[in-house]
Amino acid sequence: MPLNIVLRHCSLPVTLPWIRRQAMFIMDELSVLHYDLSLVMVASEEMRRLNLQHLREDKPTDVISVPVVEVRTIHELPPPYAGEFDLGDIYINAQWLQEDHKTLEGWQRDFEWMTIHGMLHLLGYDHHTVEDDEIMAQKEEFLKRSLLERTRTWEAMHPPE
Repeated sequence: MPLNIVLRHCSLPVTLPWIRRQAMFIMDELSVLHYDLSLVMVASEEMRRLNLQHLREDKPTDVISVPVVEVRTIHELPPPYAGEFDLGDIYINAQWLQEDHKTLEGWQRDFEWMTIHGMLHLLGYDHHTVEDDEIMAQKEEFLKRSLLERTRTWEAMHPPE
């Protein structure tokens, strides 16, 4: 269940343990803790190149998911063999996050949304049709509420010193 976090040419206003904790909470909620995942924070120019390479759009974007295996639903995921199966990579435009948010809380909420959105894409959710968009949006809202509750509980049990 390794979660690989990579920072490329970007600085973050949060710690790597915070990123890891939030991503692991999301993975747990989606029942994919036994799978490997890479979370890669990149600058806008690299995101533009990734968007062109994977989605054929020559512009930066906020988040791109690159699955190892294309699935339509979470139930199509291969079982983790001996605890090892790579879901894929989620690329997050950290430069956009830095430029768009003047507060730490705003940065954190958008980072969480991008991570949730990226993970759902890896699990087969999409928004190509209105119906698919509604299903994905409902799942995102559920996960955001769940993550908020888990974060509050964790912070109450681990107050800053």
